[in-house]
Amino acid sequence: MAFFDKLGETISSKSKEVAQKAKDLTDVTKLNAQVSAEEKTINELYFKIGKAYYESHCDGPVEPAFEELFGQVESARQRITQTREQIREIKGVRLCPGCGKEIGDDVAFCPNCGHKNEVPQPEDAQSQAEAADVCPNCGAQLMEDSAFCVQCGTRVRPE
Repeated sequence: MAFFDKLGETISSKSKEVAQKAKDLTDVTKLNAQVSAEEKTINELYFKIGKAYYESHCDGPVEPAFEELFGQVESARQRITQTREQIREIKGVRLCPGCGKEIGDDVAFCPNCGHKNEVPQPEDAQSQAEAADVCPNCGAQLMEDSAFCVQCGTRVRPE
């Protein structure tokens, strides 16, 4: 029986050690998660500090240590602006000068703010003259059997 008692004590002892190691591992994992959360907070604060510094100094003299970084930010902003313009060209839209929302290239009034927008006229006047039905006021292509121009509202056919 002594053998089984000793075996039971050994198993009990090892079980307690395993349980303690599991608890320690859990505690370490929790603490590592807390460290990671604090590091993330610090990185977010660094980002906010950097952005605030950039915004407060981008129009004035820049310290030599930051000149290259400021230049890289400005270059990236210009590339973003150009890329967005290319996207608008592909989509056939432009920005409303009144509210800044995207509107169709052929929209005379912004559906968001009502701002009157200049509708680009066809570059070739001859192509406008060759069109079967064009508005005499704005030159827009008329829809078949339209009584009014959809671009400027001019009556194009008598009642």
